[in-house]
Amino acid sequence: MKIKSIVLLLFFISVIVLTIFYSKKAIEYERNLEINFKVSRVEITPALRAVLYDKNNNKLDLQRVVFYRSHDVKAGDIVLKKAGSDVLRVYREDSLGLKKIVLTLKID
Repeated sequence: MKIKSIVLLLFFISVIVLTIFYSKKAIEYERNLEINFKVSRVEITPALRAVLYDKNNNKLDLQRVVFYRSHDVKAGDIVLKKAGSDVLRVYREDSLGLKKIVLTLKID
């Protein structure tokens, strides 16, 4: 009985350690990721989250950033993030073609 308890405890500890390890790797990957994404379509989910798609129907899928309807991201907007940066910006072009920042998100 005692050996089963020790094995079970070691199993749960291993699961927790591996989860933390892979979460940190995913965070580091996204931090080093450079993003230049032109939005072609925005889909609002029932939870009021905005899912962003490009012209090839590829979804912008980030683990540490969630866009909401209230962020007001629209088709034609450009999502940019420099590699190594923790700041993601959304730009919108005006009628003269000048880019203006409409949203800045600090990635935690």
